[in-house]
Amino acid sequence: MFPETRHFSAGVVHPNVPNAQNISVLNLLDMTSGLDPTGPMGDAPYNNDDANAQKMIQDTHYNEQNFGKWDYQDLDYILLSHILEKVNAQSHETLFNDIYVYPLKLKHTDFVWADQQKLKEVDFLFNGQNVDMNAIHGLLGAGSVAMSNDDLYKTSLDLLNGKLLSEQNKDIIYAPGNNALHYRGGLYTKNNHYESNGNGYGYCNFLRISKDGKNVVVLQSVDSSHYGDLSNSANKIYTDLFSKTRIKHLYA
Repeated sequence: MFPETRHFSAGVVHPNVPNAQNISVLNLLDMTSGLDPTGPMGDAPYNNDDANAQKMIQDTHYNEQNFGKWDYQDLDYILLSHILEKVNAQSHETLFNDIYVYPLKLKHTDFVWADQQKLKEVDFLFNGQNVDMNAIHGLLGAGSVAMSNDDLYKTSLDLLNGKLLSEQNKDIIYAPGNNALHYRGGLYTKNNHYESNGNGYGYCNFLRISKDGKNVVVLQSVDSSHYGDLSNSANKIYTDLFSKTRIKHLYA
């Protein structure tokens, strides 16, 4: 169901992406494209995904010094979402629902622009934040989905246990890559587990999951002002619960 991770050029979205002929899908997954935005990501007011792509590409800058080096940019994953739309001739929202929501029977997952009743059903509130829907549409593929902790775990588990990805594709997508922080496919690869972090709409969320998906810690807070401390807390909780030393002590 997933497109092959072959060397698609970013020019699949539009040939005017700077250095498109040399940027691969893996560069985008690694966030090593050398691309960065010079303006808002998306059009205002929002019209459609295609118009957003055109506006974003106009405002995209290529930094040769950063090509091949890890540089966290939402832009890379927004480009991935538009590549998927072009390759599959379907909207990102349709693809997301067909790949994740329906097969996995996710009951508490939806796009942030869903109506308030639907968001209430998925237990998502904007936590008193004034949210710019134009900006959320502009972040398609990089911050436009609301998901409960249970659904986050189920989705992450099924990505790692072979239900959504073959072992070959899992190894390609979640391999450490060529950057010092070993980031690819939305996950940081550690020695014995993966990590992901999220921050937006007044929430912050931290996932720590073993490579087989069996051990997991999900920490969520409505206090994003202590983001760094909470990330460290998630690390400590995971280590305290699942480190080999801890397990040996439990069974000694």
